[in-house]
Amino acid sequence: MVRRHLKQVMDVRPDMNHSPLSPARSGEMRQHERYLDGLIHNGGNLESILATPMPLIYVAHIRSFLIIYLVSLPYLLGALWEWSTIVIVPLIAAIYLGLEAASSEVESPFDKGRSNDLDLDLYCFTILKNIQQLVKRRNEKDGLL
Repeated sequence: MVRRHLKQVMDVRPDMNHSPLSPARSGEMRQHERYLDGLIHNGGNLESILATPMPLIYVAHIRSFLIIYLVSLPYLLGALWEWSTIVIVPLIAAIYLGLEAASSEVESPFDKGRSNDLDLDLYCFTILKNIQQLVKRRNEKDGLL
């Protein structure tokens, strides 16, 4: 779809009455094609990231270690902080559990079902709008519009 729009904008035909611009326009078209190929390649890389789940053993190991650490924390710090341990351990637990929850939330950044997803459609439309503005500005500068 983007290639078709670029082709329409960058199209140079003999009947358009700007033949001196033809080599420059075709060079620009090739450059935009290279940019577009890079964008499509990077989009494929993002789809690869999206399709790769977090290894289950990694998640299980981190959660197991976190639970063992938080359960043993009062015994490790009790002698040092005495009654303050009652206040400090829940604060430490809240911090570590919050970090674990945040890491599981950002594990799938493109999942539309999550509250913290990245809106890729918005990013793509912003890129397309910026390209259209650049092409329009260039055409106005060249006297084509």
